[in-house]
Amino acid sequence: MTIDELGAWGEFIGGIAVIAGLVFVGIQLLIANREARVATNQKFADSITDLGLLLSNSTEMSDIWYRGLTGIENLEIAERVRFSSMIGNNFLRTFENLHSHYQDGRLDNRLWAGAERLLKSAVVNKGFMEISELRKLWYDPSFQSFIDGLIEGGSDLNLLESYGLSPNLKGDT
Repeated sequence: MTIDELGAWGEFIGGIAVIAGLVFVGIQLLIANREARVATNQKFADSITDLGLLLSNSTEMSDIWYRGLTGIENLEIAERVRFSSMIGNNFLRTFENLHSHYQDGRLDNRLWAGAERLLKSAVVNKGFMEISELRKLWYDPSFQSFIDGLIEGGSDLNLLESYGLSPNLKGDT
């Protein structure tokens, strides 16, 4: 075998190695993308669980949540701050992040569908609408437009009704 033939074989083997490397990198990118989607989905689930735990572990916070959803006029000053923080810093920030991931294709459609139904049932509450209006400049314009559309569209289920409560009660817990 001549030097030229060995060189040709070397180029051929090198080309195969490059192709194999590219295939390997492509597979690794697919795996990393799938793992990132799983992590995004889990982060959302954890955030909603944390909010649920806050409400279920504290009678005081559950009461503030209920009265706040019926209208912020049902809350004392300190309670308004707490309710505004729950809605603005916890609930809406979680859903803004989720909405962004959904728009970018990083969130499972099934998870988004359930999240959107939850959000629709929340936005129809008077207190939620009040806080959303007060804080609308805090959020990405596309997310705020999405929230405004949900408020305008209404919902078949009110979040308070999902607790077995009437959204029209004031002060009764």
